[in-house]
Amino acid sequence: MNELILENKINALMVKDLMDDIIESAYPDFFATCDRMSSEIALSIDSMETEMLLNAIESIKGEVERIFYREKLVVYPFIQTSILNKQEINLSTLQKVDSEMNKVSKNIQNLIEKIRTFEMADKEKDSKSILIMLSNMVNNSWQVLSSKRLRLNSSISSDITKK
Repeated sequence: MNELILENKINALMVKDLMDDIIESAYPDFFATCDRMSSEIALSIDSMETEMLLNAIESIKGEVERIFYREKLVVYPFIQTSILNKQEINLSTLQKVDSEMNKVSKNIQNLIEKIRTFEMADKEKDSKSILIMLSNMVNNSWQVLSSKRLRLNSSISSDITKK
């Protein structure tokens, strides 16, 4: 009996560490990269296309902020409490967030494609190179965030199957 209680506490601590890493590191890194890209777009030549790019990155950041606050304030505390109290975790909430994450992934890929096909004058080629680099950085930080969430979801799912 004591072994089961200890195992449950270890699982809860492991899940909490993963959640803390996502909330305190992965999301802030993603937001910082988006802010850097927004700043670079704002410094680019003012045109309808750059305004469109700025709106796209700000929209992506807004979508991810909504996911972040839902996970930080609702989903993660519920998961942690459920694991500690050996209650069933409703995976549909995680699946809904995963669905939203998939939409963000598509939006990031669309942004990258827009930047790659974005026409700029010769004197603005350096700006385009910087935007391509930053869009790849946004995508990389998104992939890090996504892989950490996948690891968390896997550990939660494996914890559920052990019960």
